[in-house]
Amino acid sequence: MAMVVVTAALIDPVTFDDAQDHMRIDGELDKAWVETHITSATRMIELSANRTLIETTWDLFLDRFPSAGVIRVPKPPLSSVTSVKYTDTGGTTKTVTASDYQVDTNSAPGRI
Repeated sequence: MAMVVVTAALIDPVTFDDAQDHMRIDGELDKAWVETHITSATRMIELSANRTLIETTWDLFLDRFPSAGVIRVPKPPLSSVTSVKYTDTGGTTKTVTASDYQVDTNSAPGRI
């Protein structure tokens, strides 16, 4: 299994102003330095918790369909599934009709 980021989060979960307020600093701060640390802390939390904090679009690649018929999607929370595609034995990529699968966004991890 492999996951690849298609569209990264466009914002961080904490703004510069929130960080400055939290640190109780009234003076001049290097905004770029603080924002870099916010982004780094976000990535560390996401890695250690195996979750996504801000909406991110991923591609999930599997070697085969699971024998139980359920695909568990890592990095909760799952909000939606755009498509399910597979490569047949002839090497042709095919898309599964949306009516042929269900998406469970209430479970963690989400399931297809």
